[in-house]
Amino acid sequence: MQRFHWEIFPNPAINGDFAINISGNENESYTLTIYSIEGKKVYENDNLSSGKNEISSELDKGIYIVRVNGENQKLVIE
Repeated sequence: MQRFHWEIFPNPAINGDFAINISGNENESYTLTIYSIEGKKVYENDNLSSGKNEISSELDKGIYIVRVNGENQKLVIE
């Protein structure tokens, strides 16, 4: 698998709406999984692509762990 880079913006996000920008292979599909800080899976999308992906998760305010193809980042929802 080719390496890729991704970022969340804005972070902190408002009302669960944010975007994930993926720099990677444009022919590859990426999987997004969001976990609560307690480790419970709260959102999943297995059809992200390279470039900007708009996410409307409707998550409550809090801190979440966002995983794209096994790489984690923290997301704050305000």
